[in-house]
Amino acid sequence: MNLFDDVKKQVNNLFKTKNTYSIRGKRYTEEKLIAEGGFGYVYLVTDETGREFAMKKINVQDSSQQQMIKKEISYWSLINKHPNIITLVDYELSSSQALILMEFSRDGNLFNYITNELIEKNKTIKEEQALEIFKQILSGVHHIHSKTSEGKPIQHRDIKIENVLIVNGGFKLCDFGSASTETLDPSKVNKSTIKEQFSKYERTTTFMYRPPEMVDEYSGYPVSEKVDVWMLGCVLFALLYKEHPFANAQRGTIINADYNFPFSGVFSEKIDDFIRLMLTQDPRNRPNTNDLLKIMSNWKSIVKIPLCDETLDIKKKQLETTDRDVYEKVNHSQPFSQDGSGFKPISADELYKAQQSIMQNQKGKKKYKKNDGM
Repeated sequence: MNLFDDVKKQVNNLFKTKNTYSIRGKRYTEEKLIAEGGFGYVYLVTDETGREFAMKKINVQDSSQQQMIKKEISYWSLINKHPNIITLVDYELSSSQALILMEFSRDGNLFNYITNELIEKNKTIKEEQALEIFKQILSGVHHIHSKTSEGKPIQHRDIKIENVLIVNGGFKLCDFGSASTETLDPSKVNKSTIKEQFSKYERTTTFMYRPPEMVDEYSGYPVSEKVDVWMLGCVLFALLYKEHPFANAQRGTIINADYNFPFSGVFSEKIDDFIRLMLTQDPRNRPNTNDLLKIMSNWKSIVKIPLCDETLDIKKKQLETTDRDVYEKVNHSQPFSQDGSGFKPISADELYKAQQSIMQNQKGKKKYKKNDGM
Protein backbone atom coordinates (compact mmCIF):
# COMPACT_ATOMS: atom_id res chain seq x y z
CA MET A 1 0.00 0.00 0.00
CA ASN A 2 1.45 3.40 -1.02
CA LEU A 3 1.22 6.63 0.94
CA PHE A 4 -1.80 7.87 -1.02
CA ASP A 5 -3.76 4.65 -0.38
CA ASP A 6 -2.86 4.77 3.29
CA VAL A 7 -4.08 8.36 3.67
CA LYS A 8 -7.23 7.54 1.70
CA LYS A 9 -7.98 4.61 4.01
CA GLN A 10 -7.51 6.76 7.12
CA VAL A 11 -9.82 9.47 5.71
CA ASN A 12 -12.46 6.87 4.83
CA ASN A 13 -12.26 5.42 8.33
CA LEU A 14 -12.60 8.90 9.78
CA PHE A 15 -15.88 9.55 8.00
CA LYS A 16 -17.17 5.98 8.07
CA THR A 17 -20.59 5.64 9.63
CA LYS A 18 -20.31 3.68 12.87
CA ASN A 19 -22.71 0.83 13.58
CA THR A 20 -25.24 1.50 16.31
CA TYR A 21 -27.26 -0.94 18.38
CA SER A 22 -30.39 -0.64 20.44
CA ILE A 23 -30.60 -2.47 23.76
CA ARG A 24 -33.89 -2.00 25.57
CA GLY A 25 -34.42 1.38 23.92
CA LYS A 26 -30.91 2.75 24.59
CA ARG A 27 -28.48 3.45 21.75
CA TYR A 28 -24.89 2.19 21.75
CA THR A 29 -22.24 3.03 19.16
CA GLU A 30 -19.68 0.48 18.03
CA GLU A 31 -16.13 1.83 18.47
CA LYS A 32 -13.93 -1.17 17.71
CA LEU A 33 -13.74 -4.97 17.70
CA ILE A 34 -12.16 -6.35 20.89
CA ALA A 35 -12.37 -10.11 20.35
CA GLU A 36 -13.97 -12.75 18.20
CA GLY A 37 -14.44 -16.49 18.38
CA GLY A 38 -16.85 -19.33 17.84
CA PHE A 39 -19.31 -17.63 20.19
CA GLY A 40 -19.50 -14.39 18.14
CA TYR A 41 -17.90 -10.96 18.54
CA VAL A 42 -17.08 -8.59 21.38
CA TYR A 43 -17.02 -4.86 20.67
CA LEU A 44 -16.12 -1.75 22.60
CA VAL A 45 -19.25 0.41 22.50
CA THR A 46 -20.20 3.78 23.95
CA ASP A 47 -23.55 5.14 25.06
CA GLU A 48 -24.87 8.64 24.30
CA THR A 49 -22.85 10.11 27.20
CA GLY A 50 -19.60 8.51 26.03
CA ARG A 51 -19.45 5.82 28.71
CA GLU A 52 -17.63 2.69 27.56
CA PHE A 53 -18.99 -0.85 27.69
CA ALA A 54 -18.13 -4.21 26.17
CA MET A 55 -20.86 -5.77 24.06
CA LYS A 56 -21.01 -9.41 23.02
CA LYS A 57 -22.84 -9.93 19.74
CA ILE A 58 -24.01 -13.44 18.85
CA ASN A 59 -25.78 -14.43 15.68
CA VAL A 60 -28.34 -16.99 16.83
CA GLN A 61 -28.38 -20.07 14.59
CA ASP A 62 -31.27 -22.03 16.06
CA SER A 63 -33.55 -22.43 19.06
CA SER A 64 -31.01 -24.65 20.82
CA GLN A 65 -28.40 -21.89 20.74
CA GLN A 66 -30.98 -19.37 21.87
CA GLN A 67 -31.73 -21.53 24.91
CA MET A 68 -28.01 -21.68 25.74
CA ILE A 69 -27.78 -17.89 25.59
CA LYS A 70 -30.86 -17.55 27.80
CA LYS A 71 -29.26 -19.90 30.31
CA GLU A 72 -26.01 -17.88 30.31
CA ILE A 73 -27.93 -14.66 30.95
CA SER A 74 -30.02 -16.34 33.64
CA TYR A 75 -26.97 -17.59 35.58
CA TRP A 76 -25.12 -14.32 35.10
CA SER A 77 -28.09 -12.37 36.43
CA LEU A 78 -28.10 -14.53 39.58
CA ILE A 79 -24.39 -13.95 40.32
CA ASN A 80 -24.30 -10.31 39.18
CA LYS A 81 -23.29 -7.33 41.35
CA HIS A 82 -20.19 -8.80 43.00
CA PRO A 83 -16.80 -7.03 43.10
CA ASN A 84 -15.07 -10.02 41.47
CA ILE A 85 -17.65 -10.71 38.76
CA ILE A 86 -17.82 -8.69 35.53
CA THR A 87 -21.09 -6.76 35.69
CA LEU A 88 -23.92 -7.68 33.33
CA VAL A 89 -25.36 -4.28 32.37
CA ASP A 90 -28.17 -5.20 29.97
CA TYR A 91 -29.11 -7.46 27.07
CA GLU A 92 -31.35 -7.73 24.02
CA LEU A 93 -32.31 -11.16 22.73
CA SER A 94 -34.24 -12.00 19.55
CA SER A 95 -34.63 -15.13 17.44
CA SER A 96 -31.73 -14.06 15.21
CA GLN A 97 -29.36 -12.08 17.43
CA ALA A 98 -28.19 -11.63 21.01
CA LEU A 99 -26.60 -8.44 22.33
CA ILE A 100 -25.09 -8.69 25.81
CA LEU A 101 -23.82 -5.45 27.36
CA MET A 102 -21.25 -5.71 30.12
CA GLU A 103 -18.60 -3.87 32.09
CA PHE A 104 -15.56 -2.95 29.99
CA SER A 105 -11.99 -3.89 30.95
CA ARG A 106 -9.39 -1.49 29.56
CA ASP A 107 -6.50 -3.36 31.20
CA GLY A 108 -7.00 -6.75 29.56
CA ASN A 109 -6.98 -10.10 31.34
CA LEU A 110 -4.74 -12.20 33.57
CA PHE A 111 -3.21 -13.84 30.50
CA ASN A 112 -2.07 -10.40 29.28
CA TYR A 113 -0.69 -9.59 32.73
CA ILE A 114 1.36 -12.79 32.93
CA THR A 115 2.61 -12.36 29.36
CA ASN A 116 3.35 -8.63 29.35
CA GLU A 117 4.31 -7.92 32.95
CA LEU A 118 5.99 -11.17 33.99
CA ILE A 119 7.24 -13.16 30.99
CA GLU A 120 8.31 -10.34 28.65
CA LYS A 121 9.94 -8.39 31.49
CA ASN A 122 11.46 -11.57 32.93
CA LYS A 123 9.91 -10.89 36.33
CA THR A 124 8.60 -13.21 39.01
CA ILE A 125 5.55 -12.20 40.97
CA LYS A 126 5.88 -11.95 44.75
CA GLU A 127 4.06 -14.66 46.64
CA GLU A 128 2.04 -12.15 48.68
CA GLN A 129 0.89 -10.37 45.52
CA ALA A 130 -0.07 -13.65 43.85
CA LEU A 131 -2.12 -14.63 46.90
CA GLU A 132 -3.93 -11.28 46.88
CA ILE A 133 -4.84 -11.67 43.20
CA PHE A 134 -5.88 -15.26 43.72
CA LYS A 135 -8.03 -14.39 46.72
CA GLN A 136 -10.08 -12.04 44.53
CA ILE A 137 -10.58 -14.75 41.90
CA LEU A 138 -11.45 -17.30 44.60
CA SER A 139 -13.93 -14.85 46.12
CA GLY A 140 -15.67 -14.59 42.76
CA VAL A 141 -15.88 -18.37 42.37
CA HIS A 142 -17.13 -18.80 45.92
CA HIS A 143 -19.87 -16.26 45.19
CA ILE A 144 -20.86 -18.23 42.07
CA HIS A 145 -21.08 -21.48 44.06
CA SER A 146 -23.17 -19.76 46.74
CA LYS A 147 -25.91 -19.00 44.22
CA THR A 148 -28.34 -21.71 43.18
CA SER A 149 -30.72 -22.36 40.34
CA GLU A 150 -33.49 -24.86 41.01
CA GLY A 151 -31.73 -25.76 44.25
CA LYS A 152 -28.36 -26.59 42.66
CA PRO A 153 -25.13 -24.56 42.96
CA ILE A 154 -23.95 -22.73 39.86
CA GLN A 155 -20.58 -23.79 38.44
CA HIS A 156 -18.47 -21.61 36.15
CA ARG A 157 -16.78 -24.56 34.37
CA ASP A 158 -14.40 -22.50 32.24
CA ILE A 159 -12.11 -20.77 34.73
CA LYS A 160 -8.80 -19.86 33.07
CA ILE A 161 -6.41 -16.92 33.00
CA GLU A 162 -8.08 -15.60 29.83
CA ASN A 163 -11.40 -15.39 31.69
CA VAL A 164 -10.08 -13.23 34.52
CA LEU A 165 -10.37 -9.55 33.54
CA ILE A 166 -8.54 -6.64 35.19
CA VAL A 167 -10.74 -3.65 36.00
CA ASN A 168 -9.29 -0.65 37.87
CA GLY A 169 -6.65 -2.87 39.46
CA GLY A 170 -9.15 -5.51 40.56
CA PHE A 171 -9.64 -9.02 39.15
CA LYS A 172 -13.02 -10.19 37.89
CA LEU A 173 -14.37 -13.38 36.37
CA CYS A 174 -16.10 -13.24 33.00
CA ASP A 175 -17.57 -15.52 30.31
CA PHE A 176 -20.43 -17.52 31.74
CA GLY A 177 -21.31 -19.34 28.54
CA SER A 178 -20.23 -22.67 30.04
CA ALA A 179 -21.90 -22.11 33.41
CA SER A 180 -24.07 -24.97 34.58
CA THR A 181 -25.83 -26.51 37.57
CA GLU A 182 -25.59 -30.03 36.19
CA THR A 183 -23.85 -32.69 38.26
CA LEU A 184 -22.96 -36.24 37.33
CA ASP A 185 -22.71 -39.30 39.55
CA PRO A 186 -21.53 -42.11 37.23
CA SER A 187 -22.74 -44.75 39.70
CA LYS A 188 -26.35 -43.59 39.32
CA VAL A 189 -26.73 -43.14 35.55
CA ASN A 190 -26.38 -45.32 32.47
CA LYS A 191 -23.49 -45.30 29.98
CA SER A 192 -25.34 -43.30 27.34
CA THR A 193 -25.95 -40.46 29.83
CA ILE A 194 -22.27 -40.46 30.78
CA LYS A 195 -21.21 -40.29 27.13
CA GLU A 196 -23.68 -37.49 26.49
CA GLN A 197 -22.29 -35.46 29.37
CA PHE A 198 -18.67 -36.03 28.36
CA SER A 199 -19.52 -34.91 24.85
CA LYS A 200 -20.81 -31.68 26.38
CA TYR A 201 -17.59 -31.22 28.37
CA GLU A 202 -15.65 -31.51 25.12
CA ARG A 203 -17.68 -28.69 23.58
CA THR A 204 -17.90 -26.30 26.50
CA THR A 205 -14.69 -26.53 28.54
CA THR A 206 -10.98 -25.95 27.89
CA PHE A 207 -9.09 -29.25 27.80
CA MET A 208 -5.94 -28.31 29.70
CA TYR A 209 -8.06 -26.92 32.56
CA ARG A 210 -10.39 -29.93 32.79
CA PRO A 211 -10.14 -31.99 36.00
CA PRO A 212 -9.77 -35.80 35.91
CA GLU A 213 -13.51 -36.35 36.44
CA MET A 214 -14.19 -34.46 33.20
CA VAL A 215 -11.52 -36.32 31.22
CA ASP A 216 -11.91 -39.95 32.29
CA GLU A 217 -15.45 -41.22 31.88
CA TYR A 218 -14.45 -44.52 33.48
CA SER A 219 -13.03 -43.02 36.69
CA GLY A 220 -16.34 -43.13 38.53
CA TYR A 221 -15.58 -39.70 39.99
CA PRO A 222 -18.57 -37.38 40.51
CA VAL A 223 -18.74 -34.12 38.57
CA SER A 224 -19.79 -31.13 40.68
CA GLU A 225 -18.74 -27.59 41.55
CA LYS A 226 -15.36 -29.10 42.58
CA VAL A 227 -14.39 -28.88 38.89
CA ASP A 228 -13.92 -25.13 39.43
CA VAL A 229 -11.53 -25.78 42.31
CA TRP A 230 -9.23 -27.81 40.05
CA MET A 231 -9.31 -24.98 37.50
CA LEU A 232 -8.42 -22.51 40.26
CA GLY A 233 -5.35 -24.60 41.04
CA CYS A 234 -4.28 -24.31 37.40
CA VAL A 235 -4.76 -20.53 37.52
CA LEU A 236 -2.61 -20.06 40.64
CA PHE A 237 0.09 -22.34 39.19
CA ALA A 238 0.15 -20.25 35.98
CA LEU A 239 0.32 -16.99 37.92
CA LEU A 240 3.30 -18.16 39.96
CA TYR A 241 5.26 -20.16 37.41
CA LYS A 242 4.21 -18.40 34.18
CA GLU A 243 3.23 -21.71 32.59
CA HIS A 244 0.31 -24.11 32.83
CA PRO A 245 0.72 -27.36 34.84
CA PHE A 246 -0.87 -29.28 31.96
CA ALA A 247 0.22 -27.11 29.02
CA ASN A 248 1.21 -30.12 26.93
CA ALA A 249 -1.22 -32.46 28.60
CA GLN A 250 -2.35 -35.78 27.26
CA ARG A 251 -5.42 -37.44 28.73
CA GLY A 252 -3.33 -39.69 30.97
CA THR A 253 -1.37 -36.86 32.57
CA ILE A 254 -4.55 -35.07 33.64
CA ILE A 255 -6.28 -38.27 34.77
CA ASN A 256 -3.29 -39.13 36.99
CA ALA A 257 -2.63 -35.53 38.08
CA ASP A 258 0.83 -35.96 36.61
CA TYR A 259 2.51 -32.55 36.70
CA ASN A 260 5.64 -30.97 38.16
CA PHE A 261 6.62 -27.65 39.66
CA PRO A 262 9.41 -25.80 37.83
CA PHE A 263 12.34 -25.12 40.15
CA SER A 264 12.27 -21.46 41.19
CA GLY A 265 13.71 -21.28 44.68
CA VAL A 266 11.30 -18.37 45.23
CA PHE A 267 7.97 -19.74 46.41
CA SER A 268 7.21 -21.49 49.69
CA GLU A 269 6.33 -25.14 50.13
CA LYS A 270 3.06 -23.94 51.63
CA ILE A 271 1.85 -22.22 48.47
CA ASP A 272 2.90 -25.24 46.37
CA ASP A 273 0.91 -27.45 48.74
CA PHE A 274 -2.04 -25.07 48.37
CA ILE A 275 -1.92 -25.73 44.62
CA ARG A 276 -1.54 -29.47 45.22
CA LEU A 277 -4.63 -29.33 47.44
CA MET A 278 -6.70 -27.85 44.60
CA LEU A 279 -5.23 -30.31 42.10
CA THR A 280 -6.28 -33.31 44.19
CA GLN A 281 -7.11 -36.08 41.74
CA ASP A 282 -10.29 -37.41 43.37
CA PRO A 283 -12.87 -34.59 43.68
CA ARG A 284 -14.28 -36.26 46.78
CA ASN A 285 -11.00 -35.41 48.52
CA ARG A 286 -10.72 -31.97 46.91
CA PRO A 287 -11.70 -28.97 49.06
CA ASN A 288 -14.56 -26.63 48.25
CA THR A 289 -14.23 -22.86 47.91
CA ASN A 290 -15.28 -22.31 51.51
CA ASP A 291 -12.40 -24.54 52.67
CA LEU A 292 -9.99 -22.56 50.49
CA LEU A 293 -11.18 -19.21 51.82
CA LYS A 294 -10.71 -20.44 55.41
CA ILE A 295 -7.13 -21.41 54.59
CA MET A 296 -6.45 -18.02 53.00
CA SER A 297 -8.00 -16.17 55.95
CA ASN A 298 -5.62 -17.99 58.31
CA TRP A 299 -2.66 -18.13 55.93
CA LYS A 300 -0.04 -16.70 58.30
CA SER A 301 -0.97 -18.97 61.21
CA ILE A 302 -1.17 -22.17 59.13
CA VAL A 303 2.08 -24.11 59.20
CA LYS A 304 1.15 -26.90 56.79
CA ILE A 305 -1.57 -27.32 54.19
CA PRO A 306 -3.50 -30.56 54.87
CA LEU A 307 -3.13 -33.02 51.98
CA CYS A 308 -4.86 -36.38 51.56
CA ASP A 309 -2.82 -39.56 51.04
CA GLU A 310 -3.20 -39.62 47.24
CA THR A 311 -1.95 -36.03 46.97
CA LEU A 312 0.91 -36.72 49.37
CA ASP A 313 1.98 -39.57 47.10
CA ILE A 314 1.97 -37.22 44.11
CA LYS A 315 3.96 -34.66 46.12
CA LYS A 316 6.58 -37.29 46.99
CA LYS A 317 7.05 -38.17 43.32
CA GLN A 318 7.28 -34.48 42.42
CA LEU A 319 9.93 -33.85 45.07
CA GLU A 320 11.99 -36.78 43.87
CA THR A 321 11.93 -35.38 40.34
CA THR A 322 12.53 -31.78 41.41
CA ASP A 323 15.34 -32.57 43.86
CA ARG A 324 17.23 -34.56 41.26
CA ASP A 325 16.73 -31.76 38.74
CA VAL A 326 17.95 -29.13 41.20
CA TYR A 327 21.01 -31.21 42.03
CA GLU A 328 21.93 -31.46 38.36
CA LYS A 329 21.32 -27.75 37.71
CA VAL A 330 23.19 -26.18 40.59
CA ASN A 331 25.71 -28.96 41.29
CA HIS A 332 24.51 -29.14 44.87
CA SER A 333 27.20 -30.23 47.30
CA GLN A 334 24.84 -32.68 49.00
CA PRO A 335 24.00 -35.60 46.67
CA PHE A 336 20.42 -36.81 46.45
CA SER A 337 19.36 -39.59 48.79
CA GLN A 338 18.49 -42.72 46.82
CA ASP A 339 15.58 -43.53 49.11
CA GLY A 340 13.71 -40.48 47.81
CA SER A 341 13.68 -38.70 51.15
CA GLY A 342 15.63 -35.68 49.95
CA PHE A 343 19.21 -34.52 50.53
CA LYS A 344 21.46 -36.22 53.11
CA PRO A 345 24.77 -35.31 54.81
CA ILE A 346 27.91 -36.37 52.92
CA SER A 347 31.45 -37.27 53.84
CA ALA A 348 34.37 -34.84 53.80
CA ASP A 349 35.82 -36.63 50.77
CA GLU A 350 32.55 -36.24 48.84
CA LEU A 351 32.43 -32.58 49.86
CA TYR A 352 35.95 -32.07 48.53
CA LYS A 353 35.01 -33.63 45.17
CA ALA A 354 31.92 -31.42 44.90
CA GLN A 355 33.93 -28.30 45.72
CA GLN A 356 36.63 -29.30 43.24
CA SER A 357 34.03 -29.65 40.51
CA ILE A 358 32.60 -26.22 41.25
CA MET A 359 36.00 -24.56 41.19
CA GLN A 360 36.90 -26.17 37.87
CA ASN A 361 33.85 -24.51 36.33
CA GLN A 362 34.88 -21.02 37.42
CA LYS A 363 37.21 -19.29 34.95
CA GLY A 364 40.31 -17.55 36.24
CA LYS A 365 40.33 -19.37 39.58
CA LYS A 366 42.75 -22.01 40.74
CA LYS A 367 41.61 -25.53 41.52
CA TYR A 368 40.66 -26.14 45.11
CA LYS A 369 43.44 -28.10 46.87
CA LYS A 370 42.50 -30.81 49.30
CA ASN A 371 43.47 -30.01 52.87
CA ASP A 372 44.81 -32.97 54.88
CA GLY A 373 42.72 -31.84 57.84
CA MET A 374 39.47 -32.47 55.96
